Amino acid sequence: MPIPGAALTRTIRISDTFEELLPHARKTGQGTITAGNGSLTIASPGTNQQCWVYYQVYAPRGTVIEVKFEARQDTSTSQGKMMLDQYDSRDSIAGGLTDSLQPEDTNWKPYTFARSGDHKKPYATVTFGFNMASIGKVHFRNIIINVYNTSSPAPDMRFCMLRHLDTNNGNDWVIDDEPGRHPNLGVKGVHVAKNQDFLNVDIGKMPAWGAPLVFAQIQHNGGRTNYHTVVYADPEGNFCRVYIVRSSTHEVVMPTDVTGPFLISFMAMAM
Repeated sequence: MPIPGAALTRTIRISDTFEELLPHARKTGQGTITAGNGSLTIASPGTNQQCWVYYQVYAPRGTVIEVKFEARQDTSTSQGKMMLDQYDSRDSIAGGLTDSLQPEDTNWKPYTFARSGDHKKPYATVTFGFNMASIGKVHFRNIIINVYNTSSPAPDMRFCMLRHLDTNNGNDWVIDDEPGRHPNLGVKGVHVAKNQDFLNVDIGKMPAWGAPLVFAQIQHNGGRTNYHTVVYADPEGNFCRVYIVRSSTHEVVMPTDVTGPFLISFMAMAM
């Protein structure tokens, strides 16, 4: 059933191969995590062992995280859980347990879990498995993670067109978003860093777990076929650097040395 008053803005449907979760496996000792026949099996043989997988969700105040899944325990004493951890920074993925749901049946049954986001702890992980004080074996399938009331695209994106004006003045770099030109989503500004050989693109801090993926591509307009770009992304997601490289010599070109019209499409995305 829909959550009253909430708008569904993002759905993560975990595949039957669980490829979205398996790369995020954490285990110690003899714990095991396996996937097959459309189900995920997690086992912990001792209370001093960790064994779990997780999915990261950015959920500030006003959002709601809803997790739907089917699960079964191997025995009536198995303590496998679906858990939600919330943190005030993205530096940790353990130790922030806020709430949990423990399946109680050895037969497959559907479960639904919901929890509000937190403006002080907006970095959340939806976790499946066992913590340090649990033991047993649990199975999960048909996992869906819904996020309600997010205010930005998922993945979070920034994009624009960077333009060098045709003034023969290398400092004239702008965002080309005047009426009738190109779209601009979330890019605050661009400038040539003082005494540096790159364009600094200010995207502001992205509300996401990970560092952004950044792309920049020189447009063919004006016959610019002898250049390409390389980029650097600030791990905190506050800014990006765009370097212009002369393809024939592989040398970095100072942005203040280019002349004439120049267009560079720019995009950053994060989850």
